[in-house]
Amino acid sequence: RWGSMESASKFQILLVDDDANCLASMESLLEAEGHVTFIAGGGLEALRCARRLKEERVRLDLSILDYNMPDLTGIETYERLRIEFPDVPAIFVSGDGSGGLEDRVRRVGGVSFVRKPLDLFRLRSAISELEAIARSGLGLPLPWRRGPSTSSGEGRGDGRSV
Repeated sequence: RWGSMESASKFQILLVDDDANCLASMESLLEAEGHVTFIAGGGLEALRCARRLKEERVRLDLSILDYNMPDLTGIETYERLRIEFPDVPAIFVSGDGSGGLEDRVRRVGGVSFVRKPLDLFRLRSAISELEAIARSGLGLPLPWRRGPSTSSGEGRGDGRSV
């Protein structure tokens, strides 16, 4: 169940971005803060990774998805990812400055939107807010969470990047 992490635990995060430099920056920041990361260079790779994590009973706490990717958009990826991990929240990142993008992200259940070039402070703040919610045990409030609370990722991960 999402939100059942112990106070000393850090998140296990699926990072998805077709920009290798952005992916490396996020991975470096998050691992330095004690989070476990699983990386994917696109939407289809992220879905394969999620299936593997579920088969291995690895807990997944958060996904961070690039909005614009060549194979699947971040929203398409997130909608499919929720089949494997229905309670996992998503933070979206994008360099796209078009209006309404943040609203589209919120409508599909995204908890935060961070613009590129990557604002590491804002990314860190969004994750800290989710950690506080998880420690409280209250779960994500609406509109971030869609549907009933169920959990697929019950196991503990072993820290391997996929």
